[in-house]
Amino acid sequence: MANVLLGIVGIVLFVGLSLAGASYFGPLTSDAMTEARASGLIQTLSTTAKAVNVRNREQETMTSASANTSELAPDFLEETPVNPVTAGAVMLVTDAGVSSTGIARFVASKLPTEQAEMCSYINRQGGGSATVPSVTTMPQQVVGCARASSAMGAFAAGDYIAYMSIN
Repeated sequence: MANVLLGIVGIVLFVGLSLAGASYFGPLTSDAMTEARASGLIQTLSTTAKAVNVRNREQETMTSASANTSELAPDFLEETPVNPVTAGAVMLVTDAGVSSTGIARFVASKLPTEQAEMCSYINRQGGGSATVPSVTTMPQQVVGCARASSAMGAFAAGDYIAYMSIN
């Protein structure tokens, strides 16, 4: 009988401590997930920017801005790039954020408005501050994230924009 009671007490303690540990480490785990997803997006932007550079060099031309990056696959990328955070489009945009005409200067993708923390992390990874800037044209840093203060090309006012420069 005592063994059964000790077993029940042990199970209750195990479950209780597991729940306490989950609630204590919860924010650390969610922050790590945000950082991992942001790193995945940075990697996608970087790979796409490098593919555009190779395309420009091999074809001796400048790639046009476009919301459709499928022209990079399969010659320069294995598959068409997709934002791993939202499964949304990765676009080639001009300095003004336009994705329909002009020379592509940035690889960019929208983030949902609830992803301000991820945008801040992308800025820190790019060597910038944790504060997300509001912009009216694409920033001139190599990599980062900004919030459109007004409509700019492919982006609406209030959109978070993760970007990487095409060198």
